[in-house]
Amino acid sequence: DRAAQKLFRGAGGLSRLQDSVVSERVLELKQSVALQKVHPNVLAKVLRKSLLHEDKDFVVIDKPYGIPVHGGPGVRLSLADVLPVLAKMMEGMKAQPFHLCHRLDKETTGVMALGRNQEAAQGLQQLFRTRQVTKHYWVVTVGVPVPSEGIIDIPIMEKEIPGAQHLYKTA
Repeated sequence: DRAAQKLFRGAGGLSRLQDSVVSERVLELKQSVALQKVHPNVLAKVLRKSLLHEDKDFVVIDKPYGIPVHGGPGVRLSLADVLPVLAKMMEGMKAQPFHLCHRLDKETTGVMALGRNQEAAQGLQQLFRTRQVTKHYWVVTVGVPVPSEGIIDIPIMEKEIPGAQHLYKTA
């Protein structure tokens, strides 16, 4: 879909994190954990303020940490739950809900594209399915890992760890 390809060609600057942003994000992460317990209108307002890009086909937001994209057991509020509220907040009471184009893990904060219509969303979903979208992930660490930078190119695994930390993800 041309609209989806145009969005990602023009979004190169959106995926760049600067050092000064990282320290601010650490503080935001601490605050965003509580978002799962708020009213959908409150979360929709937070998402509205996190708007990164919008055009006739897409709305692009910065998904907060701790918010699952889809509902499920134990999920009080998901991104999918607030899409109708967000659409009405941005486009008026007769607005159709935005469409999810892809997903991010609950623990991941980052760029999330929403389709304004089904056709645009399906076009972008196809690009994700056929791996035509390049994804980049940054990790905030305590301390400096050795080496201090590099590329991890392996599948993400979940592994149970005994003790205080029950689940971690490696990539």
